[in-house]
Amino acid sequence: MYRVGTYVSPSNAAWIGLWMILVLTGVFAAPFALIVFPLLLFWCRAPYSVPLLLVSWAAFFSLLTSTKFPESDLLLYLEIYEDLGRQALADVFSYAVLSIRVTEVAYSIYSYIISTISGGSAFAFVFLTSFLIYLFVVLIAYFAFVGGAGLSARYAHDRSPLLTKNPYAYAFLAAMALASFVAITFSLSGHLVRQYLAGSVLFFGFAVLIFSERRWVIGSILILLAPLIHNSAAIPAVITILVFVLRHRRAFLWPTLVLFAFLGYYGVTFIPGYDSVVSEATQAADEGAIHPVIVAADVALVVLALGLNSAHPHLQSKRQLSLILWACVLFASFLVLVSGVSLLFLRFYFYVEFFRVLLIGFIFGRYARTVGPTAVLVAGSFSLLYFSLRFNFSAWDYIDRMPGALFVDISRLADRVDLVYRGY
Repeated sequence: MYRVGTYVSPSNAAWIGLWMILVLTGVFAAPFALIVFPLLLFWCRAPYSVPLLLVSWAAFFSLLTSTKFPESDLLLYLEIYEDLGRQALADVFSYAVLSIRVTEVAYSIYSYIISTISGGSAFAFVFLTSFLIYLFVVLIAYFAFVGGAGLSARYAHDRSPLLTKNPYAYAFLAAMALASFVAITFSLSGHLVRQYLAGSVLFFGFAVLIFSERRWVIGSILILLAPLIHNSAAIPAVITILVFVLRHRRAFLWPTLVLFAFLGYYGVTFIPGYDSVVSEATQAADEGAIHPVIVAADVALVVLALGLNSAHPHLQSKRQLSLILWACVLFASFLVLVSGVSLLFLRFYFYVEFFRVLLIGFIFGRYARTVGPTAVLVAGSFSLLYFSLRFNFSAWDYIDRMPGALFVDISRLADRVDLVYRGY
């Protein structure tokens, strides 16, 4: 190998070897290839290796999701997807059935478009929806990492190549692994697809608002779009917009905290039939109560971020983290007030997972210079172990258990997809 600027360029023989690895692992272990091959390119500091890593990892999760037999909520969404594909375009804007309300028109339009383009393919709907959820997740973590590292205002046009170099490379990989494999509950993201799609769109918009203020129009549109995918996203949407609008008027945030908590609690009742819908939607086998250990870990993450904020050396990054923390506190106050209604608490707590992604990305960006190969090994091993345990103890029937699911060949994947979606 020889070095060209910041790019470690493999020799022709090395490139041939890398592509042979890709082909062989892609044929005999497609999920494994989606994780590992982008890491090889990242290690070589190849051009576009960071975008490729983000896209490949999103494809990894969506591929595994596509191998499970639809049940409960996902089965209902596929039935609605099939029904929407038969509707006239004019009827889609007023479509309402079961848990889908007229006010969730963005989801209806999204399903209709996918159905029209794919010819009603159920596999296309599941794969693309899961892919978008995880693509937005890794982009949220990417924006947060860049902000935490103090790169959001500098190196605007070459941030991706910088992330493949020291002192950022190890911390970036650790952050991406924890954000995608641990922060988001995989089994739920492929089950409650509508709420997770809304959450991913909303928090990506929030990340754009925080870390790229000049694109505030795009961020605002994404945030306002989320409740039209799932009405429950209206609560975090209002919080994120308020935090951004009042970012230069911190004195107003304290009374807003108190006022919003009570208005948010009573405002839920204004959504027609919300309680009954949530009650129906949270009966899936792998849903129940949020484990106290999970809550304690989330509180510890916020406390860590609070301590970091008081000692952050970069003024702009400190302000960005303050906005995230204010949003966390406002949303936490709402969760406390609805904690007496277990179904509401459970449903809204799922949005906390996206706060985790933001905080993990930002914290690793801040401490990038202290993260070395040992930390990446620990973070990667923990992420894969945690993901494997959640995967294996999930109530859903995937193509195989972990780690066997990583080493599934193309032929078996094709047969599984055909079996799962044969009736759609």
